[in-house]
Amino acid sequence: MKRSLFPHDEMRPSQREFYRAAASAIRRNRILLAHVPTGIGKTAAVLTAALENANGRKVLFLTARRSQHHVVTETARAMAAKSAKAGGAPVSCVSIIARRAMCINPSVSGAPDHAERCRELIESGRCPYYRNFRDLGEEFLDENARSAMDVDDIISAGTEMDICPYYLSLALARRADIVVADYNQIFTDLREQFLGKIGTELNSLILVVDEAHNLPDRIRQSLVMRPPWSLRAMLKSDDGAEERSARTALDVLDRFASFFYEKEEQILPEDAGGPCRPVLFETGTDEEAVPPASVLADPPDHCDEMTAGALSLLHRFLSLWCDEESPVVRYAGPRGPYIREMDIRPAAAPVFSEVSAAVLMSGTLHPGRFYRDVLGIGRERGQTKRFGWPFPVSNRRIFIVERTTTRYVERSEEMYRETAEVISEAVRGIDGNAAAFFPSYEVLSGVERHLPAEKMDARVLIERRGMSGTSIKRIMASLKRDGNNLLLAVQSGSMAEGLDYSGPALSGVIVVGLPVPPPTPERIALQHLYSDMFGRSAGFRYAFLQPAVNRVLQSSGRLIRGEKERGVIVLMDRRFSARRIRPMFPPDFRPTVSTDIASDCMAAFREWEEKPLK
Repeated sequence: MKRSLFPHDEMRPSQREFYRAAASAIRRNRILLAHVPTGIGKTAAVLTAALENANGRKVLFLTARRSQHHVVTETARAMAAKSAKAGGAPVSCVSIIARRAMCINPSVSGAPDHAERCRELIESGRCPYYRNFRDLGEEFLDENARSAMDVDDIISAGTEMDICPYYLSLALARRADIVVADYNQIFTDLREQFLGKIGTELNSLILVVDEAHNLPDRIRQSLVMRPPWSLRAMLKSDDGAEERSARTALDVLDRFASFFYEKEEQILPEDAGGPCRPVLFETGTDEEAVPPASVLADPPDHCDEMTAGALSLLHRFLSLWCDEESPVVRYAGPRGPYIREMDIRPAAAPVFSEVSAAVLMSGTLHPGRFYRDVLGIGRERGQTKRFGWPFPVSNRRIFIVERTTTRYVERSEEMYRETAEVISEAVRGIDGNAAAFFPSYEVLSGVERHLPAEKMDARVLIERRGMSGTSIKRIMASLKRDGNNLLLAVQSGSMAEGLDYSGPALSGVIVVGLPVPPPTPERIALQHLYSDMFGRSAGFRYAFLQPAVNRVLQSSGRLIRGEKERGVIVLMDRRFSARRIRPMFPPDFRPTVSTDIASDCMAAFREWEEKPLK
């Protein structure tokens, strides 16, 4: 691949720095964890670095949201056009999402048991869309594999030709230079199956993880373990049901059956082992003088693979459930007992030890060493690098307003009213569209009802819980078309991440509150885990404060996407001035306290008007 693959006329200095770091890591089979502020153009830089240094390896680009797939495929199209113009090789890219979301068979697409029904139709030969896919010739696949196809393109093509889009995307992925997929395809037990379907292995992949600050939580969401209840039927139908391993397993399952509760409850570590501890620690008869649970880890030779796997799973579940020191949270409820694992290293580390090379990038991958250690990336292979904000410092002003807070214990109608008043003052001082990002939909609603519409010359647009992609696109179109809008959105919502607010879309961002996570059992368990990993004083910071600061940075990053854009960021919460919060911001994020936010915003825009960009 030639340098002509870069899809734009030239690289900006900060973009070139990131490109070189990514290229170096990929060439040396290393893992780069990069804090890359919004506006650098990280997608174009990393794809150029990856393709130029692929040497036969496939690029797997992972995202947290489907909306981000489009950015990758559009960049790949631009790269393909640049390569073709220079007489280079074609660049191919294909986007893949969940089978259910790509299904066009009306008889199963909306079924709750979609996976099972889809498999049944395929195996029985009764899905016409899959049959039509199987009839496709290699020539058709080879021809279409030379282009960049988004999910919508593949679904449209499948609908037009009565071909299964999901299997079409997998077939094209086997031939593509770049495959765009979700985190779950690699960081769950779907990994081996997915890699087999696209015809590759981890050691042949260049892995790119976009918005990588989301990765730990996304992996953690998948680490839910339940006892393998189906093991009971397997053992009772097995000839060896009287063997000690079978008797022990049935005993364990009977004991765990006592944890079916009417309502979900957390089971404290000291209360978890009572019914199960004898299985772990009591020895048997003289000829069986070993802890009974240990036989679960060593199934009899005659066990089939599924039974042996279920016995091992039950042993691991039992061990974690009864170990008061294990970093897990235990629950009992209507579906029985289950465990949420907090330590993601056993799930993530094998991926990063085996993959050929990787680049993890985000505008809030800060501090990088925290993510490296939490993901189990070896220090000898993983390198962290922070790239500075790519635009002149004078292009943005960052203010803190200390009159308000969203601290849970201080929330009240009076505080919501005060917050609404400050937002209206800031909006009056912002020349153009503004977006206010809230810590939750509840706080958004509380402030919304107090907004003094008569004081604001702005139309209010609101992100609602569960809003459709079409509605989000409609809001984005309004922001890019008009200049007198106030968007109310949520810091963890769809509109705070992965959308393109470039151009005139935003002139100001108002971050309402420091979104410190509530002290749930999982969050407290994380604090204990991080204290063990990084030291006692770091536990609270990494479990509670740093995630909140990173959300603030993510929302703030919606503002300026190009070197000719200017705007203001308003941080509304007195906690932003706290001594332990300020050092968590990157060095180039420099807020100052404002006592008259309307005047300060007006002054900033007046100064920019007097000094137009060249």
